[in-house]
Amino acid sequence: MNWTGLCVAQDVLTVQAGHPKPEAEGCETLVAEPPYGVFTRQLFLGENLDLT
Repeated sequence: MNWTGLCVAQDVLTVQAGHPKPEAEGCETLVAEPPYGVFTRQLFLGENLDLT
């Protein structure tokens, strides 16, 4: 199951997403698109951003 998470702490917006490895018995994955794992990106917000 894919998942996405957002977090705002002070002036940083963090986005995380997870794509689990497919589990199939007796099968070998040769190519996977998109790749599996956990991915994180951070966006630094400007000081003049109005959060209200």
